[in-house]
Amino acid sequence: GSYRSPLWLLHLKQPAWQFAAESTGLAWADFIAAQDERDRSLVDAASSPAAWVEAGSPVYDGSSWKAAATPVIAYFADPRNFLNETDLFQFERLTFDASAHTRAGVEAIIRDSFMAAGNSQGLDYAALLLEAGEKAGISPYFLTSKIIQEMGRDGESPLAFGKLSGYEGVYNFYNIGATPNPDVANGARINGARFALYGNDADQGEITAEEAAWL
Repeated sequence: GSYRSPLWLLHLKQPAWQFAAESTGLAWADFIAAQDERDRSLVDAASSPAAWVEAGSPVYDGSSWKAAATPVIAYFADPRNFLNETDLFQFERLTFDASAHTRAGVEAIIRDSFMAAGNSQGLDYAALLLEAGEKAGISPYFLTSKIIQEMGRDGESPLAFGKLSGYEGVYNFYNIGATPNPDVANGARINGARFALYGNDADQGEITAEEAAWL
């Protein structure tokens, strides 16, 4: 019921947009509790109001990323706070759609990014991302945007260029496995590089055949 009015207004403004409900089967309280665990949801304490930061939180990532306060997590997790013509796109369906996802669309996203010039290696990122999305059944627009979100538009992370000190030649465009480690300089990036090399259990210094295939 609380979704009906804002969605109806959006439908009137954008009649071509298609909306589909998806039931998660999750209880709201359980979901918020899970998101509130330790370092799962972070905010940049240096540029956020003090009330947004969990009291007593250590720095989990970078120089100022700390655990988010519970009310902040609940606010940003509630779709009803973002049902407008701009914020709605965070709820876009992320499966591959050949009628909507094109090379030109990917090229528009990577324009003026470190991927536009092929990362100085002549790589055709637009073609690679379109192919990856089609094979995996995932929106290539999401895959592309996520790289820019994780690496920065200019490739601020050394994992975008394989230039992390001590892990030269190792890439992790999505920061998968880059879990925070506040006790070590560049701790999250090091964990991301170790994950790219060795999979889920980096301490063993080896990956399984299954991990090698999807890595």
